[in-house]
Amino acid sequence: MDFYVSRVERFRSLLRSSGVDAALIIPGPNLRYFTGFRVEALERLLVLVIPAQSSELVLMVPMLEYERARALSIEGLSIVSYRDEEDPYKILVGELKDLGAEVVGVEGSMPFRTAGKLLGSSFRLTEVDDLIYGMRVIKDSYEVELLKRASRIDEEAIKEGFRNLKPGMTEKEVSRIVRERAEELGAEEVPFCIIQSGPNTALPHAESSSRRIEAGDVVLFDVGVRVEGYVADITRTVVLGEPKAEHVRIYNIVKEAQEKAISSVKPGLTAETIDRVARTVIEGSDYGEYFIHRTGHGLGLEVHEEPYIRAGNKLVLKEGMVFTVEPGIYLPGKFGVRIEDDIVVTKEGFEDLTKLTKNLTDIS
Repeated sequence: MDFYVSRVERFRSLLRSSGVDAALIIPGPNLRYFTGFRVEALERLLVLVIPAQSSELVLMVPMLEYERARALSIEGLSIVSYRDEEDPYKILVGELKDLGAEVVGVEGSMPFRTAGKLLGSSFRLTEVDDLIYGMRVIKDSYEVELLKRASRIDEEAIKEGFRNLKPGMTEKEVSRIVRERAEELGAEEVPFCIIQSGPNTALPHAESSSRRIEAGDVVLFDVGVRVEGYVADITRTVVLGEPKAEHVRIYNIVKEAQEKAISSVKPGLTAETIDRVARTVIEGSDYGEYFIHRTGHGLGLEVHEEPYIRAGNKLVLKEGMVFTVEPGIYLPGKFGVRIEDDIVVTKEGFEDLTKLTKNLTDIS
């Protein structure tokens, strides 16, 4: 597709300006970003070679992936396959030498078994993560549209969980309902579906358990949905039944922090500024010590990527950046509240991709 070619050409330019002769891309989000190829990283070598000077691309795959790789329709892409009895590293080194490569760019996540083989050759390896993530941090209109589609499915799946939420159900049972609904609606994958209740809500990112949900419990839904590689990440906190005064007080503080942080988003601000807006509200209500994580993280082909909305991150926000805003307060042994929306930076401000209600008791 044209946008894959465009991405590769932009990356080649960055490689040339950085003095890198060729880059190696392994299975994972970056391979999908440049080719659309979705493949699991296993023990067999699979790698995309992107030369800085040549217009060709070489995707090296084990024979069992050859037919799938052939289905990729990208200009200039050639497929090199190998059998299990062959040495793939010898083939890869040969490809790089044929290109005249001396400086080879690699991802920081490249397995040592691969990097070690290359270090044993005559190449100098350098990490190119900053170049790739510098591209990926700005989403184009197509990527934003996929994120919107993921958000709609995520919201409908969470609403299905709301509708089925009853006293006596376990957290795992609710999680299963949400997952199944997301898949019915077309989700490629549900990377996580965390349902927590009662005191478990004070444990950020704890897994759904066999705890039975009781009337009056705070219940937290943190659900990620993937559509064509791109992930929506939405969190809502509700009460099953009549909320206590403390529930309402904490919830309103978190909601105010989130809304003020979102409304402050615009190009030119730093990521840490958005974090400070949310943190100021919670600290001003004397709950600062219970806000124990960053305000947000970038979204895209990975659940967590730049920009990280945290103290100390001076990255300047630009049009096309997408990230979560998700402040929280967690009272150990009692309950926790987190509210999370997905935000895209626009030319003059922001668009909130998340439309799901933020009413503490609206679970109908």
